Amino acid sequence: MLLFLYALSFIILSGDFVVTEETCPVNVTLTTSTGPRNPRILSRRKRYLTFPQGSAFTATLQLLQSVQAEILSAWNLDFEMDVIWPIPSSSDLKPPLKERSSPSRLWHRRHKRDLYSNFELALNRQGLSGKDCILRTICEARSTLNPPGVSFFEDILRVVLTNLPHKMYPMDEYDLAYKMKKDCDSTYACPISLLELLLSYEDEY
Repeated sequence: MLLFLYALSFIILSGDFVVTEETCPVNVTLTTSTGPRNPRILSRRKRYLTFPQGSAFTATLQLLQSVQAEILSAWNLDFEMDVIWPIPSSSDLKPPLKERSSPSRLWHRRHKRDLYSNFELALNRQGLSGKDCILRTICEARSTLNPPGVSFFEDILRVVLTNLPHKMYPMDEYDLAYKMKKDCDSTYACPISLLELLLSYEDEY
C-alpha cells in the first residue's frame, strides 16, 4: 500500500525568531457638552515575527511504501524530498501599502514556476528528468483528475497543476503541456507517471 504524506515545517537555519513590538501613537481629543478636554495620546502595540537572515521555509514530500515481509510486516520504506524557500528578513521587506491588493493570476503564475523549478531540481537529484516529469504530470492532470468537488486532494493538485496563458507573458512549455492533455507518456521522456503514483492510494480503499 502506498501512502502519500505532505508535511510543512519551519526550519530556522541561524538563531531564533524574535517577537518585535512597535508602539503606534494615536492622538485622541475627548469632547463634552461644555467643550473639548485636554487631548490624550493612546498607544497600541503591534507585534510581528522577525526571522533572522538565512531562515527558510521547507515543504517535505514523503512517499511511504510498506515492506512486504511475513515477520517484520510493520516496516515501511520512506522516501523524502525537501523543497526549500528562503524567508525574507525584516531588511528585505518592502514598506506596507496603503491598500491591500488582491492576488492576481500573474502572481500565481510566477509562484507556480518557482514551485516547478524546485521540484524539478529534486527529481534531477533522484536520477530522473525533472523537467520532463513535471511537464508530463501537468499534461496528465486534465485527463486524469476527477471533476472539482470529488476529492479534496485532487482539488489541491488541480490548483497546482493548472496552467492558463497570461496576456503579459508568451505561452511557455508549461502552458503547452497543460493544453495538450493527451499522448503525455510519449511526448515527455519521463519513465513514470507521478500523478498516477500520487493517486494510487485511492485504489486501496
